[in-house]
Amino acid sequence: MRHQQRFDNGNGELVEAAIFVRDNVLDADGDRYETDCPDCGHQASKYVFDECLGGTINQVSSLDCTHCGFHQCSQEVCPTCEEQWEASIQASADALDRDMEDGGKLSLIAECIDERMLECRPVSGCTITLFKLIMTNNPGARAFCYLDDPENDGMYRSRSVKEAINIFKMHLLNVNFNRNLELKIAQAKQELEGDESP
Repeated sequence: MRHQQRFDNGNGELVEAAIFVRDNVLDADGDRYETDCPDCGHQASKYVFDECLGGTINQVSSLDCTHCGFHQCSQEVCPTCEEQWEASIQASADALDRDMEDGGKLSLIAECIDERMLECRPVSGCTITLFKLIMTNNPGARAFCYLDDPENDGMYRSRSVKEAINIFKMHLLNVNFNRNLELKIAQAKQELEGDESP
């Protein structure tokens, strides 16, 4: 049987070493004092205390601001940090979902605009404005805007919003020009065929 070291706890009782250390060495209550929040400058509460993990006692601190919600700590395990981390992951997932959804909308709108223009049908100003609005309000959506046209797929990615909108406008002008050119060529062919017939 292993002999456990015991210490006098000051009350005439012998206690195990771990209990003695916890009661007499580990300062779990620590010290609290006010300091300026590094984020907003208002009063924040700093808490310095001891933490025992894996048999090692470490001094850790926690800085919390009730005004802006700022939290900074050096703890190994912190419920506030875990909660903020989980909230950050959820916010990133939500933003990614929005980006993908809006990217799908951009793709659909761009394809519909192209089809309408190629069919010589008018394109509503609201449709074009909606396209530009989505692109402006959610720049991340551009990464998920996929077009069937291999030449133009990706034309809205890796650029600033302003550049992407200018590219979109140029694309519309090119589609319009090419459509009109094809119509003029077809019309000229018909006229030539009409002149050749006796």
